Amino acid sequence: MLTRVASVLWLLSAVLWAACSGPSTLDAPDAGRSATYAADEPAFDLDARALATEAPAGLEVVVGFPPATLVYTQEGIGFRARYAITVEVLDAEGRTRLHTRTRADTLRSLLYEGTGSYRSLVYEERLPLPPGRYLVTAVLTDEEAGRSATRRLRVDVPAPDVPAVGRLRLDVRRPEPVPLFEPLVSLWVPAGFTGLHASVEVTAPPLDAQAVVRLLRLRRDTTFARPPFWLAPAAGSLEGRGVDLDGPPEDTVFVATQPVAAAGEVGFDVPPPGEGIYRAEVEVPGIGATRRVFAVRSPGFPYLATVDALIDALAYLATPRELAFIREGATPEERRRRFDAFWGALLGERRTASRVVRTWYERVEEANVRFTSHKDGWRTDRGMIYVVFGPPVYVETTPLQETWHYGASQEALSTFVFERPTGYGGSHPGFEPFVLQRSAAYEPVWRRILQRWRDGSVL
Repeated sequence: MLTRVASVLWLLSAVLWAACSGPSTLDAPDAGRSATYAADEPAFDLDARALATEAPAGLEVVVGFPPATLVYTQEGIGFRARYAITVEVLDAEGRTRLHTRTRADTLRSLLYEGTGSYRSLVYEERLPLPPGRYLVTAVLTDEEAGRSATRRLRVDVPAPDVPAVGRLRLDVRRPEPVPLFEPLVSLWVPAGFTGLHASVEVTAPPLDAQAVVRLLRLRRDTTFARPPFWLAPAAGSLEGRGVDLDGPPEDTVFVATQPVAAAGEVGFDVPPPGEGIYRAEVEVPGIGATRRVFAVRSPGFPYLATVDALIDALAYLATPRELAFIREGATPEERRRRFDAFWGALLGERRTASRVVRTWYERVEEANVRFTSHKDGWRTDRGMIYVVFGPPVYVETTPLQETWHYGASQEALSTFVFERPTGYGGSHPGFEPFVLQRSAAYEPVWRRILQRWRDGSVL
């Protein structure tokens, strides 16, 4: 029923503030990881960590990217995407190039659906380098579209006699086709993996050193956005902040300890967590600690893979009574029957119904790609406006807000303004919300556009 999210439907990211779609500061645990997908550049993530205890010492560089963000062209009866990855290592000041390598490759798919995978392809490279501080830069070029994106991070390779805890690496084990571990480079992973492995390198540990791993599930807002004429959430509330990075966790999912007998890699097998936002941390008391925040999304994300996910995404369109009736179906089959009956009762004409349903869920999935943060993109304020009103004509951005402008012919007031919360600390560029400036003046516009969805005249 649903089609793949189009990769170039909306060039919003051309004007997005770099902190929203780019990496963190160079020394942060999440440096090199992109927070959102951007329509005008390929999406990818970069990680690197020291290999100080191996011979020769150096860096392990990992690049991961989802094939769905590349542009495909038709080749015979199938589709082709061409890309190139360039990895450079410079000194800490970025003045002297110590290593550069470019790898070019081609992806092919016989079916269009095969071009829509968000499961990352991973490229790994090990580089011999002496102890020191390095700036790692990666560039992913989409050869078909003639566009590229850059990620950077800074990493230390300590001397073997310097006590240190390296950057945390996470690997997930997929059940199919072969149950092997693969690096988790991005900020999120869909649920359904069967194992999680956390590892760090420890240099010069003291006698009787112990390594402790913790997996903490963080408190976060999971509600879908309030209508634009409702009261806005309080700035200091969980709904206003999105995720609580500094307060007590919602749950301690896993804790384990093991001795560090000698310098080298220390690894832990961690039970795979369910949906949520987590902080994984490894500490060696007396030496240091490393941590990383990541999200586990719904199965199949950013697509809606279950009937319950399709039903949830009716939250802005169905009345509470309609939604409750659909959800009360005792089995998935019964809920699907009620779901289909809901659309059939609204839109009796088959072609109209097909067009409206397809557009609604394409926008939901596009919102997941564009606006996911602490919760799925369609549940956020920006996602709500995008699903219901469609893409804006143009967007203005400042460091503290985005303003979406709609044309006079569209069913909206002239602008929607989304504010970036400030002043509460603990902000993470991958999980912060943009909060809509709400107004009672939006109520008639909101009710009118929903009625047009419900009678099929919206398109």
